[in-house]
Amino acid sequence: MGQPIKRRAAEIANNAARRAAKRAQSLFERMPTIGRSDYLDRKQIVGIKVRYAPRTGAVLVPMSDAHNQLMGLQVIFPIKQEDTGRDKSYWPYGMAKEGAFHLLGSYPEPGEPVLVCEGYATGASLHMATSLTVAVAFDAGNLLAVCKAMRERFAGCPLIICRDDDWKTTKPNGDAWNPGEEKASNAALIVGAQVVAPIFSVERHDKWTDFNDLHVAEGLDAVRRQVLAVVRPPAAGGWKDQLARSESGALIAHMQNVELILANDERWAGVISYSAFSSKIVKLRAAPYGGGTGEWADIDDMRVMKWLAQQYNLRVKSSHVIEAVSVVAHDHAFHPVREYLKKLEWDRVPRLEAWLTDVMGVRRSTCSCCVRSATSSGLRRSSATRRVASGG
Repeated sequence: MGQPIKRRAAEIANNAARRAAKRAQSLFERMPTIGRSDYLDRKQIVGIKVRYAPRTGAVLVPMSDAHNQLMGLQVIFPIKQEDTGRDKSYWPYGMAKEGAFHLLGSYPEPGEPVLVCEGYATGASLHMATSLTVAVAFDAGNLLAVCKAMRERFAGCPLIICRDDDWKTTKPNGDAWNPGEEKASNAALIVGAQVVAPIFSVERHDKWTDFNDLHVAEGLDAVRRQVLAVVRPPAAGGWKDQLARSESGALIAHMQNVELILANDERWAGVISYSAFSSKIVKLRAAPYGGGTGEWADIDDMRVMKWLAQQYNLRVKSSHVIEAVSVVAHDHAFHPVREYLKKLEWDRVPRLEAWLTDVMGVRRSTCSCCVRSATSSGLRRSSATRRVASGG
């Protein structure tokens, strides 16, 4: 009984998908290719291979399968809809969404990378920044299916998953959960892709999670720089030539290799430092695997291990990471108080001789003059200030 029921259910789903595809094709062909959208304006992107619904102000994004057959549409409204609470929906009902994607740009040349991402806005920002081919998967759960389609379709092209960093997402029980990282890492492991996540150099808002948010916050140059750091091979004679390799060419699991990567990979630039004031290793910028700034924690060592395995196929022990992070941090040490003091400039107006009467309101007398003189002399010779300023 089980198999006939399953076959019948699959047949019903296939028939519904065919009807949905026909409806989507009919509507898409009738809609104009030129229009405006408040959503696109807000995201600072352009419409690429999309259509417009003049009455509602929506953007219609085609969702195609590996055979270039239109399967359905993603409808992006200018604002969230009252009935769903969302500004996006899939149309029509019954469409086959799994594996459907929207390709931005022309077909890649042999050996040219293909970028894969979740949302249309993210894909548009990536294409505008790099001019590379981008496959929009529409959500994290569809990344694997789309990556498989891209691997089959463009077998000679490396895949780079430009994932979302859902750093504030939690499960229903309150546990931290990053579906963008989880789904992208799984897809990358299966199809052999690289993964890159947006890194924000400015104070990060809770809802900033993808490369379109990076585009809006810091400009297309920031997107281009971070993605091309993964795309472009290192120049001959560069730091990567110093990496220790085995006879087979694989990277050797050694602290030196970890230190070279953390010190020279552009994605780690300005991240790891050592505060000489608090005597702690800190993150001045978000690390490539996401998250925020602040004190370096044990979990960061684990995440570095995972990142190295994904990006460099380098599997190391936690001790390698701990030692390498310590070296890189001390090579980029800073002292926040000392740096603050160095920036201070005296306006050349003497104040010490009059501080007791002008600031404290003490009447001028022989006693007050003696106290003022002794205190002023002590302030001039402040050993604490000298120690902080000179590092002694």
